[in-house]
Amino acid sequence: MNTVHYIYNNIRIERKLQAYFENQGIETKKYDIGKLPKAKNLLLVNPCKVGDMYYDMHLLWQAYLQENEPKTKLIICNMNENSNNYNDNYICITDFPKDFNKTIKNAVTVKDLPRIEAINLSIRKQLESYFKGHHHSSLFQKFNYLEMTIKNINYTIEDEIDRTFQEAKDNLFKLAKEQLENFDIRWKFYLRFFKYSPFKPNRDKIIANLNVVTGYFNNQLIQTEEEFVKREIPKMLSEIRECLNEMEKYVIAEIN
Repeated sequence: MNTVHYIYNNIRIERKLQAYFENQGIETKKYDIGKLPKAKNLLLVNPCKVGDMYYDMHLLWQAYLQENEPKTKLIICNMNENSNNYNDNYICITDFPKDFNKTIKNAVTVKDLPRIEAINLSIRKQLESYFKGHHHSSLFQKFNYLEMTIKNINYTIEDEIDRTFQEAKDNLFKLAKEQLENFDIRWKFYLRFFKYSPFKPNRDKIIANLNVVTGYFNNQLIQTEEEFVKREIPKMLSEIRECLNEMEKYVIAEIN
């Protein structure tokens, strides 16, 4: 029996697809990349509703799978009835194949999948604005300022500058807290877009690390040098940067 993992967030379409696949004798499972990095057959249903807008998400997943799991068969489903251009990797929600097992057999893997243009807004475009930012104020720019301040605090602990930890606390903690809040606001605004992206492990890692850092700077009772070291604050930020770099790579990646 073939198994199809799926990603969609429309309950009415979900019920329709589950009934269809059950009739086809195909097992379906909701896809969670955090628990299952690989999926042999992955069905993406466009569009994905985020807030009051609808986004096509397949280009982001195609970019990710192209590099990480090129043998995955990515099957895209949306409202465009002109499906002939993309063979069995594309189906229309109003015209399901009579034999989906045949569709799976004939579908090509991601490494051979042509670029299928978005019909609605592409979630990649929305995420590009997250990394590039508006009015010369990008996510990375905000993060750079924060990381620079944290490094300056850490220099006092490592005796790389002639300043005590208390002096760093007096002069830099307020600034670090403000920069952290600015970054966190932007991060939380876009968090909803990551729910249906390939970035769940990165998202979860950033959330966990931010909790450690914000927990420190929001509580004056624990703002000691020992706690700064114990929480590995610079390392927390370094790992966040690694996650952001990884995410950005697929947002701006070239697609066949």
